[in-house]
Amino acid sequence: MKMSYVLMSLICVNVLADISIMKYIELVEISNLQILKASNYKDDHIENGLVHVLTVMINADHWAINYLNQMFTVPEHAKTLNFDLLQGIPAAKDENQSSTAHDNEHKRIYKATSTETLKLTELGKARRLLTGKAIIKVLTQKLAEIILVDEVDKEKPVERICALIAMWVSLKMSSNTYYVTYDDVCAVVLNVGEIEYFVKYRSFKGEYWQVNADTKKKELNAQLREDISTQLELTAKK
Repeated sequence: MKMSYVLMSLICVNVLADISIMKYIELVEISNLQILKASNYKDDHIENGLVHVLTVMINADHWAINYLNQMFTVPEHAKTLNFDLLQGIPAAKDENQSSTAHDNEHKRIYKATSTETLKLTELGKARRLLTGKAIIKVLTQKLAEIILVDEVDKEKPVERICALIAMWVSLKMSSNTYYVTYDDVCAVVLNVGEIEYFVKYRSFKGEYWQVNADTKKKELNAQLREDISTQLELTAKK
């Protein structure tokens, strides 16, 4: 589907771009519009264009979680050559003032007004409203496919599902995430303030549950049916 390539190129072009915050905001606005178009797209073979794009990307199995989060959940936390975290630029007290962030590697100073940082934050919220249902749908579909997976191809589904779980956690917590997998366990790590937390999921005969050690806490499919604002139980990373 041509839309897949158009959408991915628009969203990804700015990840490592040496651009101003205003240019980045413009690109986030454009990609939000493309995501909206993808959400409304359907034909005889595709029920939902955005679900199709995300499924293609997950199946391709070469997109790092930081790219997936920037594309689908938290564009306001993207890493760029201009500054480590866009959200790391504090908002000024009023729009006529500017706050600065330093790029020690290139000896540059970048400025952002409170209006700009607020705009980027609002665009991030809008992105999650557009992508939330698609992320949950693709993750639900992948969970349903587990029982059909041959033992020889066991590792890839775990990685793909863990990437989707990390995106879903990022969606719920409005935070960057990363993950590690071992055996049938998916451990998603996220930052809340200055503290790292993790949430673990494990497969029990093909069904994924949030776990504490080896104790079941709540089935993932049940959590996916809850309101997106329902908070996850997090554990401080030690």
